[in-house]
Amino acid sequence: MPSLTEVREHLTSLQYQANQIATEAGVGGGDIDFSRVKCIPGTTQDKFERWKAINLEMTEVGAEYDRLKLVEAEMKAAAREWAIDSQPVNTPLHAGTNGLGLRVPTNNISKLIDASTEWRALKERKQGTARIEIPDFKALIQLSGVSPQNDRVAPVPFQQETRTVIDVIGETQVSAATTVEWYENTTFTNVAREEAEGAAKQEATLEWTLRNSPIRTIAVWIPVTVQALDDNDFLEGEIRNSLSLMVQRREEVQVLVGDGNGENISGILDNANIQTEAKGANPTPTAIFNALQKVRGSAGAGFGEPDLIVMHPADLTQMYTLQSLQGDYILQAVIQNSPDFRLWGLPIRQTTAMTEGTALVGDFATGAEVYRRGGLSVAASTEHSTYFTENKVAIRAESRIGLAVRVPAYFCEVTGI
Repeated sequence: MPSLTEVREHLTSLQYQANQIATEAGVGGGDIDFSRVKCIPGTTQDKFERWKAINLEMTEVGAEYDRLKLVEAEMKAAAREWAIDSQPVNTPLHAGTNGLGLRVPTNNISKLIDASTEWRALKERKQGTARIEIPDFKALIQLSGVSPQNDRVAPVPFQQETRTVIDVIGETQVSAATTVEWYENTTFTNVAREEAEGAAKQEATLEWTLRNSPIRTIAVWIPVTVQALDDNDFLEGEIRNSLSLMVQRREEVQVLVGDGNGENISGILDNANIQTEAKGANPTPTAIFNALQKVRGSAGAGFGEPDLIVMHPADLTQMYTLQSLQGDYILQAVIQNSPDFRLWGLPIRQTTAMTEGTALVGDFATGAEVYRRGGLSVAASTEHSTYFTENKVAIRAESRIGLAVRVPAYFCEVTGI
């Protein structure tokens, strides 16, 4: 079985081959004409078939690369879990346990809530506050304005966007209440060279700049009557998951495009030191390939390994419907043979959080870090205004996060697409 490094090198080689074809086919004001391709012999159709074959192979190799990266990440996570399990019994509980100290699967929200002693106590008392830590899960969608009824089937969910990029960014739990400080390596001067015996050696320069990432609170709440919760078994979970999704979606927006003003997080695109690539007359796939090269350092200063492309849905649609002068859809092999959106073998995440006409390419796993203060929490309380006398409950979801763009050159913004 090939190693992660071997698969990455194979993918990079295919990307170079495909880019050479695309560059020759796209010469001339951005028109895509495969008859111009010189690096492949044969007819125009032969050249296009070779282009399709390379794209299909890139898709398959890219999927294998993602799988091997996931295996590597799971092995590291398993090692961390083993280290936690090996600690003495008086070690503080970590985020994956409930109030009884029992480990709870983080992807099963019902079990997590049912295992909470605080939530059970609140339902019995009909007053007070229950706080439940939710490490991470896929949320459902919005539901509101439901009244009791004798017989009712499950509701039809209101469709919302799910998470897109925050799941691939590194994440660290922190204890800081307001700000996390970290160092960015801002100077790396390599003057190593060969010297004659007895000659003075060259002095290198390494400098770090202290940065800070403020921890911001993202929250939302909704009122609900005690009778509604008692008479509709599904309502409690739907509201809880809907509020959690709202918080998670706002996290996505802030991490990508937060402007740093007021209580906003300074997102990746707000960082003045990330690289940029103007599309110009190039086809969008060529502009994105150029951005990949900047992240890699071959044409820029990144020296990272890009792992994700983020685009607005409208831009993705426009790119996937690009046609050559011969009338062929240039990405049809990828469309027909991959369940996921991919370009140059890399996954594409589409989100309306991105500004239309702009794409973001980057090494998200190592170029940025999300600092999280605790987990996403859901709290329910009757202690709000006159809620106790009115038999109402306030349910609130919130998270506290910060973002560090640790290596800005690991990201490249593509403009004008």
